[in-house]
Amino acid sequence: MLYRGASRDAQRDDRPVFQDSTGSGISPLIAAFVLAASQCSNHAASLPDPASKFLESYCLDCHDMDSQKGELNLDPQTIDWKAPAAPIRWMRVHDALESGEMPPKKKRQPTTDEKAAFLKWLRESLRSHNRPGGTTLRRLNRAEYENSVRAALGIPFSVPSGFPADTKLYGFDNQGEGLVLSPPLMQKYFELAGMAADMIIPPPKKVSPVPAETISISPDEMSMAFEGVQFRDGVMRLVTKEGVLIRSCSWPTRFEASHTGTYSISTRLSSFKAASDAPLEVELIVVKPSMTFTKLSGLRRASAFAIPADGKIHAFSADIDLEKGETIAFYWRNAVMGSADIANRKTQLDQTIRTFFEKNPKMHAAWIKMGGFDRKRSAKSTWQMLKNLAADPALDPARDDPRSRYPATDANQLSWALQNMRMENGPALDIHGVEFHGPTRLTKSKDDNAQVRRAARFLGARNGRSDPDYANSILRPFLEAAFRRPIKADTLNRYVEMALAHRRAGNRFEDGIHLAVRAALCSPNFLFRGQREGRLDAYDLASRLSYFLTSGPPDAQLAKLAASGRLSNQDVLADSTRRLLASGKAQAFLESFIGQWLHLDALPDIMPDERLLKWLASDLAAITGETHMFVADLLKENRPLEDFIDPDFTYLNRRNAKLYGLDKDRRNKGRFGDDLERVAIERGGRRGGILGQASVMMATANGVDTQPVLRGVWLLENILGDPPPEPPTGVPAIEPDTSGARSIRELLARHQADPNCAGCHRKIDPPGFALENFDPVGRWREFYPVYEKSQDGKVVARQGLPVESATVLHDGTRLKDVTDLKRYLVDNIDQFSRCLAGKLLTYATGRPPNFGDREEIGRIVQEVKAKGNGFRDLIVALALSDSFRTK
Repeated sequence: MLYRGASRDAQRDDRPVFQDSTGSGISPLIAAFVLAASQCSNHAASLPDPASKFLESYCLDCHDMDSQKGELNLDPQTIDWKAPAAPIRWMRVHDALESGEMPPKKKRQPTTDEKAAFLKWLRESLRSHNRPGGTTLRRLNRAEYENSVRAALGIPFSVPSGFPADTKLYGFDNQGEGLVLSPPLMQKYFELAGMAADMIIPPPKKVSPVPAETISISPDEMSMAFEGVQFRDGVMRLVTKEGVLIRSCSWPTRFEASHTGTYSISTRLSSFKAASDAPLEVELIVVKPSMTFTKLSGLRRASAFAIPADGKIHAFSADIDLEKGETIAFYWRNAVMGSADIANRKTQLDQTIRTFFEKNPKMHAAWIKMGGFDRKRSAKSTWQMLKNLAADPALDPARDDPRSRYPATDANQLSWALQNMRMENGPALDIHGVEFHGPTRLTKSKDDNAQVRRAARFLGARNGRSDPDYANSILRPFLEAAFRRPIKADTLNRYVEMALAHRRAGNRFEDGIHLAVRAALCSPNFLFRGQREGRLDAYDLASRLSYFLTSGPPDAQLAKLAASGRLSNQDVLADSTRRLLASGKAQAFLESFIGQWLHLDALPDIMPDERLLKWLASDLAAITGETHMFVADLLKENRPLEDFIDPDFTYLNRRNAKLYGLDKDRRNKGRFGDDLERVAIERGGRRGGILGQASVMMATANGVDTQPVLRGVWLLENILGDPPPEPPTGVPAIEPDTSGARSIRELLARHQADPNCAGCHRKIDPPGFALENFDPVGRWREFYPVYEKSQDGKVVARQGLPVESATVLHDGTRLKDVTDLKRYLVDNIDQFSRCLAGKLLTYATGRPPNFGDREEIGRIVQEVKAKGNGFRDLIVALALSDSFRTK
């Protein structure tokens, strides 16, 4: 809280106004404020008498040295504008007074003239002392560091999974204040620099002879997968072909190549109850055991055998090159069951089942009699039941169309049952054993060969040059890429001499380059950016733009424009911004900015209550994909900012369509598949936009229940741009009433009744209530669920109290639910536009907007609105602003 009113009397100045040179009326109060402000020094400024009297009359009862409500002390008679806290403090005062939040309504209020005069003085003071700029020295965050190493060295570099996470401030992990460099982190950077340098200049390896060994694998030591690969009758039996490794292949469970090299493989195979005289075509596919759900189409075929369809055991052998950790999988390419074409699997599966039932009408009748799909039955027991029922002489064969007797959900169950039939009746491929001998010859691994190519590309050809000249030719382009600007001669000489001194100490020339590379990757010139005060030069501007929109350093085209000086031209900068936004690299911006702004990056850590629904990884992929693809289209098509709130399209697949209940619409039956597709929706509805998408609703809940306070705070911070202060210490959180006896409004009434909480909760709670119809995973609800145990011990949900989403915003606007909230935001789009622009500028510059930045944002919002309010236009305008172009 900023103000609590004042009990001290103040003289009112009711004298007539007089005219300034423009003819507008200016009161003596304003004139006094302006005169006093003009006499202030540059930094330590004394409060003018009118300002001091205003604070004494309306503020100091609650915000003096003794009270300091809201941790705000306005007692001092001077302001040290150089102190970082001073502009922040007086911006708070400005915002609270301008919005009418302070002084509180119950306290005596200043006159319109008094308030205008004080605000005019405060604005001019803030404009003078809080100009755009001021980002703290900014270290590269994790993603920026990885991309910068990759670009400087041309390597596929990633930091280890245990690398420390970046601190988030102001909603983002790329803020200067949060990116501190501690001694332990610096030690990590030393280690990472060594890892990166090893990828281009590996240390010499000693090659020792490796004795060949023989490993025999019995059939029961082969992998089994689903129902299509089973250990039967002492052999490993395969009956199907599928496009995914684990659905149709078998591989040794206790052999992986110990070294990269050539291995001799011997195996014994036979047909089982072949359907024809055609040979069984078997492929040996190179795999790693971790590839279980990998598509077969992208894997290397090492050898192929043709197995006679005579039921006899045949021996085959081949010499195969394997990388360390690889093994061999067996795949029956011309199996009669299954489909290697993943896209047509459903069609082929339906045809297989239909054909089987047409040829076996008693089996069809048995399927009908057993009642179809049952999750409690295994595939083996399903097949056994089908056999037993079909064997009953009294069972009449089914005469109707097989497709009318099983729904699509039964197809996999039937397929697995029929695979068990093939295990008994054939045709099938039997694996009787396999033997590996090797390595008979060592070869370079893929990684070794890649390192050789990287080293050759990085070092270049010596062409008879001396060590100094050769080192110079290597290090100059590297240092310019690493430091993101032309390198000065003395800096280059230091790194060259470092490398040569290491060489003179008895090491390889390459080891000296390795040392210089490590040193550069630990240099402040690499780890930090924006080291120069004031307006950014062309190279820092190129870096700021590139890291903003690609999370990486400038590409060749941007670097060229910086070197020519043309990037500082407004038109060139605008064109460069549009080019980067249209490039594939902008995906990094969308994922990072959208993920952090909308809190989608928290979703992987939220596990919905299993009582709500069975939550799968495909559900998470669907809801996050919907939001990312939606925002990507807003950017690509330069859609108006209103479409963030109330668009006419979204992205759906069968997972999120089911979540939204759209699959129950007969018009949508069977419409959606696994891929997200763009779908037209009506404006003004509950779905669509960032306030109607499951990803955002789930990110603003906790997976178990919803709380209007949490969603209300999120809305104020990220949509309305009016973040509340931190809650007072010692106030307990609202715990939901799981019995359903009390509504959330009753529970929140405790906070509303507390005078220390009421002021903020009058702003926080209403927008949060407008979203209450969305449950913790974004489904629409009219009632809260209450969970109870039934007599058989199962947890069941019953309808609890009705959801009360009707509310009144702080400004008196009445809302019935989210549709009214969306309409309110569209009608007041400037508020959302300023909030989004502020978030974008915070992300781009690494600092929260100061007063000067905020005025720049206000100007940009109006400028962009006049052009159509396009999302891309907003980003371009921000890139051209003084706020963006100043450190």
